[in-house]
Amino acid sequence: MTQNLNDRKYRLIQQIINIDDESALSKLEHQVDEIHQVEDLRFLEAIKPVQKSLSLETMIAAQHYKPLTKEVFFSQTAELEWDESLEELLEMLD
Repeated sequence: MTQNLNDRKYRLIQQIINIDDESALSKLEHQVDEIHQVEDLRFLEAIKPVQKSLSLETMIAAQHYKPLTKEVFFSQTAELEWDESLEELLEMLD
């Protein structure tokens, strides 16, 4: 696969060397510049700023975390229905 890619590059280089038209060469330069700009933009879009300090409160706010109260937790667990004992459930984990 790499050899095929290198062959294509060498053929492209040879074609560029054979270009005698100034405007055609300018168009090609412009297209290559556009390709690199798109790649640079994708790279720059992936970069996220780093915060100098970060607190737990800031992380909680950023993630819109809403803690579950113990009342809600216990009421939801009371609604669960299973027939297995705790020992049987633990055995299922093995």
